Amino acid sequence: LGCAPAFSAVMAIPMAYAVVVVREFAPTAGMEVPEGAGAPITLRMNDLVCVTSEDFVDRGWFYGETLQEIDGEETRVKGLIKADAVSRMEDFLLPLQQFERIKGAAARVCIFQFSDDYLKHHDLDWPFSHILHRRPLTITPGQLVEVVDESLGEWIYGFAIENADQMGYFPREFVMPVTQYIEMMECWGNDAERRTVNWHAEDRRRKQQRDVEEQQQEARAKKKSFLSFFARKPKAPPVPA
Repeated sequence: LGCAPAFSAVMAIPMAYAVVVVREFAPTAGMEVPEGAGAPITLRMNDLVCVTSEDFVDRGWFYGETLQEIDGEETRVKGLIKADAVSRMEDFLLPLQQFERIKGAAARVCIFQFSDDYLKHHDLDWPFSHILHRRPLTITPGQLVEVVDESLGEWIYGFAIENADQMGYFPREFVMPVTQYIEMMECWGNDAERRTVNWHAEDRRRKQQRDVEEQQQEARAKKKSFLSFFARKPKAPPVPA
């Protein structure tokens, strides 16, 4: 995919490594969090988040940041990350790599939700309605799928590996070969780590600039005070009686 390698996080911040959301999480009112650590981040399935601190891991939290769409714009969001809702990239990819080694070209990963409801919601006709026993297969993003027959052009016949007894058809474009999916996730992870390193470098540069400006303002204020002192006209002392 032409992805550049991630920068060394050690050069810029103590750590910056990508994790994948494997369980959705939404903060609730009154939730107990480490004092002074910020607010928890809402986590969506398969999102990428960058961990930048493990200071609170013994209390079940990481600290990190990600990009999330807010009011139609991608926005940098920083805060607490629920530790049991995410997985390190290498741990997340391990079962996919094992599946690909066993199944080879038949291994797919679902990237878009598909079901009978999808056809109804989008007012689409089932192309195999005239053929008995040809049914759509319900698949969800992140599911591993094994291909049984892909000779029907835009439609594939197969099953999700956690439910091998349930077989059906799904659109070819709704899944991706596991090898490509692994490359894509590794690339996204590297990009997230590099982006986080750049963010922190920019944060430090801005802080240093603010510190310099504050020092300059303080120096100007002192200089003005000194000039005001020496510019005043001294009063002659009173004549002794």
